[in-house]
Amino acid sequence: MATLKPLFRALGWFTADQQRAAVKLLHAAGAFGELPGVSGMLTDAQAEAIRNQVDFPSGDAALGWLRDVTQAHLLRPAGVERCDMAEPEMLRRNRYVLMPLLEKLGQLEQRAPMYQQYDHVLVMGAMQDAVDARLDTLNALRKQGVRFGEVHLLGSARPLDGRHESSAQATEAAMMEELYKKKTTGVPRSQNFSVISAPMHADGSRADAADTLRQWLSERKPRPGRVLIISGQPHSGYHEAVARAILPAGFEIDVAAPAADMQNLKIGVAADSLARQIYAGFEPLRRRVHIEEQIREVTDGLVAIRPEAIEADPAIFQFRKNGDAQGVTAAARITRTEWNPLLDAEPLTVYQYANGRTVVGDGHHRLSHLRELAAQGKAPEWVAAKIIREEDGYTPQDARIICAMVNMQHGHAGVAESARVLQEAKAPGVHRELLPPLDMTKGNLPAAQALAGASEKDLAVAEYVEKRSELAKDRLGGAVARLLADRAAKDTTERSVV
Repeated sequence: MATLKPLFRALGWFTADQQRAAVKLLHAAGAFGELPGVSGMLTDAQAEAIRNQVDFPSGDAALGWLRDVTQAHLLRPAGVERCDMAEPEMLRRNRYVLMPLLEKLGQLEQRAPMYQQYDHVLVMGAMQDAVDARLDTLNALRKQGVRFGEVHLLGSARPLDGRHESSAQATEAAMMEELYKKKTTGVPRSQNFSVISAPMHADGSRADAADTLRQWLSERKPRPGRVLIISGQPHSGYHEAVARAILPAGFEIDVAAPAADMQNLKIGVAADSLARQIYAGFEPLRRRVHIEEQIREVTDGLVAIRPEAIEADPAIFQFRKNGDAQGVTAAARITRTEWNPLLDAEPLTVYQYANGRTVVGDGHHRLSHLRELAAQGKAPEWVAAKIIREEDGYTPQDARIICAMVNMQHGHAGVAESARVLQEAKAPGVHRELLPPLDMTKGNLPAAQALAGASEKDLAVAEYVEKRSELAKDRLGGAVARLLADRAAKDTTERSVV
């Protein structure tokens, strides 16, 4: 049986507080029908009971239920634009209770990009005032040093609405181009940009986000790379879900969006966007749910996870380069024939991408040991892990540095390796505010800090000297072991003589 928890985690709502907010929002929209003894909004205790006790035959069944109820209760009527939709009575009456819930679910707050460099920027089409805000976001990012390869304005042939749009242009796409040229007067003309105008549907309805993305792929035939979608709240989740469902493998998707206009936002518009997000992203969500069913939240940041759900990608997540394809070195390989809860059960550190892929960051040798035991039927069903999530703003580079810092603090990293970590921690794009502080007085960290400004050539020399020192230690250790063995043999001989 499956509860709502894996489903909510698949949507990026990881904390109990966020999941209770989701339950309350769904109830306010009528998703649970009439509940006995409940009038008005759910209390925290009632939402907690539903979160923990409502179950389904499977994660697929839970996701299907969520898709159906959000389509039935949150979606605006067909043919009605957002600016014309009426507020559902239950949502309108509880506006000031629901707004904080939507904020907890990430539907209203500003979204900042994770990287400093993108191959493609996609500015999503909208009404004129929303496009204006999205282009302001683009310019603000430029001023902050974010760099873009190409900018694409994803508009359509939708006729402008004179009630809400003042541009003299005839279509959304033309309005977007006009605004872009006005707002980028200081940008070099060498900046590549294009305008996409997706055609109207045969029935007279306008093109949607999926249509404009498909038109972009068809017209521009872009090379896979890092994509930044510039949207607005509360629509960013929907645009991200559409992009993840449509863009082929090889496109890495990120989103930037200005915060919602809290004073003028209709609750029904936010609810409609959430329904569209779930529907558009159904297949990627289904894969996420299957992954999340293999993860159990223990406390914030600590989970129990099935070992088979964890991958290894040492090229991304390890600084050391002397391991095999699983990041395992011959010297540190674990050869025990059983899983030892005392020796092996220190939590792994794993990184979870936004698409649910979960990769080991710290614990490559323990993961390899688990896989070997699993082949013999001896591995535990669940293991403890500390989880770092892309959903929380961490990049793979951030996670690699954090995992290296864990080893550094424990004294498991060499001086040259630690110096490289400290160097990379200062690189552009690293979220330094998310990195854990280190006690730089411990072990070899003072020496690493002194080398943090050294060239790679100097670090290579330091690494060579360090390895020679380790060899010397090994020889010394062997000599001591032989001396003790000789002494033990002599004592045994003397006792046997007596």
